[in-house]
Amino acid sequence: MKIKLLYSLLFVLSIISISCSQNSKKTDKVIENEEESSKIWVDSIYNSLSLDEKVGQLFNVAIYTNKGDAHFKEILDLIKKENIGGLIFMQDDAKKQIEYINTIQKEAKVPLLIGMDLEFGLAMRLKNTHQFPYAMTLGAVQDNNLIYAMANQIALDCKKIGVHWNFAPVVDVNTNPNNPIIGNRSFGSDRENIVEKSIAYMNGLQDNHILSSAKHFPGHGDTSSDSHKSLPVVAHNIERLQETELYPFKKLIENGVMGIMVAHLQVPALEKNEKIPSSLSKNIVTDLLKNELKFNGLIVTDALNMKGVTINFPDGETDLKAFEAGNDVLLFSQAVEKGKQKIIDAIKSKKIPESRLEESVKKILNAKYFAELYAIKKLETDSIYEELNSENHKKISEEIYNNAVTVVKNDSYLLPFSEKDNVVVVQIGESDNFIQELKKYNNITVINKTEYYKIKPDSKVLISVNKDTSTPYKSYKISNQDKVIIEKIAEKNPTSLVVFTSPYSLKDISINNLKSVVVAYENNEYTQSAVAKVLFGKMESKGKLPVDVNDEILAGMGIQILEESATKPKLNTAKIDTIIEQAIKRKETPSVQLLVAHKGDVLVNKSYGTETYESSNKIDSTYIYDLASLTKVFATTSLAMIALDESKINLNDNVKKYLTEYENHYIGTLTIRELLQHKTGLVSYIPFYRQFLERKNLFFYNIETQNFEVKVADNIFTRSDIYRLITKVIKKSEITNKQFEYSDLNMFLMMRILEESYSSNFESLFNEKVKSKLNLTNTFFNPNEKNKDLKIVPTVDDNYFRNQIVKGYVQDEFAGILGGVSGHAGLFSNTEDLFKLTSAFLNNGKYDDVQLFNPEILNLFTKEQYNSKYVSRGLGFDKQTNKIKEKTQKISDDSFGHYGYTGTMFWIDKKKDLIYIFLSNRTFPNASNNSLNKNRTRERVFAEVLKQI
Repeated sequence: MKIKLLYSLLFVLSIISISCSQNSKKTDKVIENEEESSKIWVDSIYNSLSLDEKVGQLFNVAIYTNKGDAHFKEILDLIKKENIGGLIFMQDDAKKQIEYINTIQKEAKVPLLIGMDLEFGLAMRLKNTHQFPYAMTLGAVQDNNLIYAMANQIALDCKKIGVHWNFAPVVDVNTNPNNPIIGNRSFGSDRENIVEKSIAYMNGLQDNHILSSAKHFPGHGDTSSDSHKSLPVVAHNIERLQETELYPFKKLIENGVMGIMVAHLQVPALEKNEKIPSSLSKNIVTDLLKNELKFNGLIVTDALNMKGVTINFPDGETDLKAFEAGNDVLLFSQAVEKGKQKIIDAIKSKKIPESRLEESVKKILNAKYFAELYAIKKLETDSIYEELNSENHKKISEEIYNNAVTVVKNDSYLLPFSEKDNVVVVQIGESDNFIQELKKYNNITVINKTEYYKIKPDSKVLISVNKDTSTPYKSYKISNQDKVIIEKIAEKNPTSLVVFTSPYSLKDISINNLKSVVVAYENNEYTQSAVAKVLFGKMESKGKLPVDVNDEILAGMGIQILEESATKPKLNTAKIDTIIEQAIKRKETPSVQLLVAHKGDVLVNKSYGTETYESSNKIDSTYIYDLASLTKVFATTSLAMIALDESKINLNDNVKKYLTEYENHYIGTLTIRELLQHKTGLVSYIPFYRQFLERKNLFFYNIETQNFEVKVADNIFTRSDIYRLITKVIKKSEITNKQFEYSDLNMFLMMRILEESYSSNFESLFNEKVKSKLNLTNTFFNPNEKNKDLKIVPTVDDNYFRNQIVKGYVQDEFAGILGGVSGHAGLFSNTEDLFKLTSAFLNNGKYDDVQLFNPEILNLFTKEQYNSKYVSRGLGFDKQTNKIKEKTQKISDDSFGHYGYTGTMFWIDKKKDLIYIFLSNRTFPNASNNSLNKNRTRERVFAEVLKQI
């Protein structure tokens, strides 16, 4: 009986009971879990192997199905003689591979772990199989379930051809457009996007018992040479490596990745010896990956036949060095016999402890158990090509390509075209199929690129760049001659450019004169069909750029082009753009985020300007703003409505019922209704910080201590008893008559009432009751304390109180001394998150399937509660003020909203089914700059919106 059959029998028996003479207490114990079953199987095999056979398990050799019988016999003899642990299959035939594997596993003493590079499916190595999209394309997709579905199908395909280990995903952060080896194989340059995609891909494999292997550790993204031919250098310091290159590996380790492949790189910050590549470095493999990052899974070298590793070490020596460094699997070994003997000699001489060998071999055997190699099954070849090219394969690819199409620019709403438009198509790289797809929607005219001068001035021009993307390494570059043609056409006609290749093709192209730019990532029938649908409004564009292309075209850019049926009314932003761009030019504000939605459709979601007037960092939709007084509505008023619905408060309750410190004070007699109406007689604002600064040493400290625990800003902490101190000042403040007086104190008191009602702090309440329910991923108090990588717009250069640029800390000084959390200010967010909340305000308290507010209570709060010659108020909400009426004559009576000190505003018109959100940082660098308000910029933009609705 072959030894592998004995192992299978031992495993089956172990499921029933354990007979272990070394530990009689376990004799009749029934195996209750997978981990225990695995240990028994692994130990039974490990203990039966000789030293030579154990060392053999480390080696993984390349095998080709297109090199003939002699090559196969050579590999089969190597398996029998050296008892190697696994194979990496290269090209090129699935049926032949299955036949080889059936023979190999039958002859092998210990079942072999079979691996392949199948990043975009079996087509990466095997002909006549389905090719899935490249990782760069996946990086543009916003629905990560599609990435999981693709990896899931790849895993099922692996099982059909006998593969247990897919050397994927690539998690390199591709920050170098000139990278010759990663490029399309990376999910992009945004580390968080890479992590999300990688985890989805990893789970799609591992949920099907196919091992994954994150690569290329410690990060191959910012290199300009190919490690197959030389030793690339990653010259960054340790801080940059930790923040960027290593980040995805850390996150995948946290999420259970089972394998990591180590690259052949020169990384001076991690390994001082320039002759030792990362794959052979103990500092990198053992000290960093195993010890610091706590990775306990299978560590595999990149192919040991690559010049990046063989250049300094002869055959056999490479294998020894790789094992000494801490690798478990020696991939693509070129000298198994020599390498084995060197490792055996090192173990026998005690240079390498045998425990080190045991660690790696047991990891390998555990991986084999996970891959279900304890029960080898014969693979079938009948109808294999049909199975590997099924309708499900095609459906997954089609969905991914449909979701990846990215509109980078769409000035003057040139897209979508209509069937009546005079559209002239100029192709750079011909594609008859794309032309046929376009003709489904418009009687287009096709003109040869050399005759572009014949295009009539009244034509809309579509230029398509169709490159060969059959492999991820094909050139994406557009020739200088073709660039000139693109520029000449764009100067005379409204022009759209579509690139059926990498977005890096736009790197050296000026898009200023182009009206619209679309990226399709790859050139095939799927992308050509998808782009045609987007261009003519038959399908929504959903993709976002996964990479920074240049200073103008950045990761995260992606404009939503709605389906034709959803584009009415269509908003022309030309006038709006002009108003905002002029405001920025006049230095009313450095930046603006604008969102307009009508009947549930987002018509405008645009960003303008830069972080500061001097900054080159262009604002995009991922930036978050200090909302200032919008906090009063989005946090405090929202929570008040929820608390009323949950019977935690009553509008007619007095303040003293909740806040006993005001029991014998006028404030204690005020009602919650009066607080929300701003009819309390309290002054509008108290500059607490000025009073405290007069005795600075008593109230502020530069480090956190037991008595100074409330963080105001960097290196500024205030007293832990700050609430008590503020209460004393409020009690002594002036009381005006009980008419309308907009006051921050009202919302501070409202916050304290809510905290007492729920016995919880305000931030936790907001996170539990609002943020988590609507999945507000970009809404925070004190955002820089939550995530250092958030893009946050600075709000003020404070040279009086905090003496620093305030970015990620609340601009409002009162909220600042409360630790950045108050009922009147402190919240940060962006237009996309606020769209969810404002949609709930608009739609009777509901967003998607979440009923956040009681409709009757919401109606009460947004209904007019107070009206005078100058102001109209609801409860917490602003109604029609003079400045709204002055500039927005078309607003209906059934509207409400709020303004914020930093230049923010939102307004909702229920009758028009309209949402308007305007965010800016007009207070930077100086809060006294009031020109945005004086020029009524927010209202003028709103008025332009109303004209078109």
